[in-house]
Amino acid sequence: MYLHHFCVTADERIVDRYKGGFVHRFGREACCITEQYCALVYRKIVTKDSTWLAFEFTGEIRETPEFTSGRCSYPWPFDFAAYVMADNVGKKSLIASSMQSAALWVARKEGWTTAPIEDAYRTIVQRNFVFEGVSKKSWLSPSKAYRARVYFNFDLDGVDLHAVLYRNRNKQEVGRVFLGREIPRLGCLDECLARGRWVTDTDFRLATEFGLMRNLLAADFSSFMR
Repeated sequence: MYLHHFCVTADERIVDRYKGGFVHRFGREACCITEQYCALVYRKIVTKDSTWLAFEFTGEIRETPEFTSGRCSYPWPFDFAAYVMADNVGKKSLIASSMQSAALWVARKEGWTTAPIEDAYRTIVQRNFVFEGVSKKSWLSPSKAYRARVYFNFDLDGVDLHAVLYRNRNKQEVGRVFLGREIPRLGCLDECLARGRWVTDTDFRLATEFGLMRNLLAADFSSFMR
């Protein structure tokens, strides 16, 4: 099997030191890094019995934890004080470097190939921690004259989504319309980039779900089709 998913959370024991929902917010903010790793190492790391690798970042330990083969979740030392004081790029850098160290530690202990993890980190840094792109999936308009894709920009505090219009069989962008902002969460890109549909020749919709909440995001392309 392949390693498909990375997850980073914050230790609940820091809740009294960092208030205002910090622990849960940190888990959401970390997604802008972990989702990049998921995409960049997809089907590149073969494992015996695990598709997940999860880390609980904590200020309660300073050394690497005890290793157990086949285990998919570990605590990992993290400097939350430095994180709180950092700007957005600094926050992303701290998450990425700590997760990189943690993932490489497990990979070496398990005997997994480490090159995909190293390459992923290098790519993330080269992007200056910007995570954006356009969906591979596209939707042909009812008239078959146009095609829509979904652009995303995945930041610490949200995922901005735009509907992007192309003429059919043409890669040049005709226009884009802001759809909305989604809450960062594990696997949200798979969902946000998959559920599009045209309602009319000019109106495009994207359905997203978060728990029991369902959003229907709308884009009117009529101004680009004159």
